[in-house]
Amino acid sequence: MKSVETMIAVGALFLAGVLSACSDKGASIAAESVVQAAESVPGQARDAGQSRPVTSNDGQSKYGPGDCDLLSPAELEAAFGGRLSFGHMSGRGQRGSGCTVALGGGVQGQLVMQVGNHAVFEARKQAYSGQSSVKLEPIDLGVEAYRVNGYQIIADGGDDRTLSLGLQVFFIGDSAPISASEAARGVEVLARQAMARLEGADAR
Repeated sequence: MKSVETMIAVGALFLAGVLSACSDKGASIAAESVVQAAESVPGQARDAGQSRPVTSNDGQSKYGPGDCDLLSPAELEAAFGGRLSFGHMSGRGQRGSGCTVALGGGVQGQLVMQVGNHAVFEARKQAYSGQSSVKLEPIDLGVEAYRVNGYQIIADGGDDRTLSLGLQVFFIGDSAPISASEAARGVEVLARQAMARLEGADAR
């Protein structure tokens, strides 16, 4: 039987928050537009959802903590029971700009995380709700949270702090490096850790 490329994790959370495996292209474009619009609305974001400027020793202003500081490589691997390994954590150096972590060990895929404000969370939720191919399952996390098609979590932690975290894994035939249940469980573990750390870091 000819092998076909299969994808675990339709929650590939690109920075605009669009599901990579969405079968409705028009809905995907609409979702991206809604999220981008929400991020540009004046007054919607507070310090908790944006970078905080800090001053270096030479007096120049630099960005505060980025999204990549919320989880360590060791925590990523532990969440999936060592079944997945992770490479370089790539972010743009400021809170809310996102963090992408490529999978290692010859496995194709990535984990993407992004902090946002309440408007971004609402935009994602509304965009996903309008797509018949997207399943939103409420979970007990923060003020309001949903599992999106199994492998992405969007969560509102309150105080204008929200989080999106999703995993994408590509594999051939039956060579999946992790089961669907392990992937879903790991994503939730990481979302809870990241949200707790976000609340603690931005409260200081």
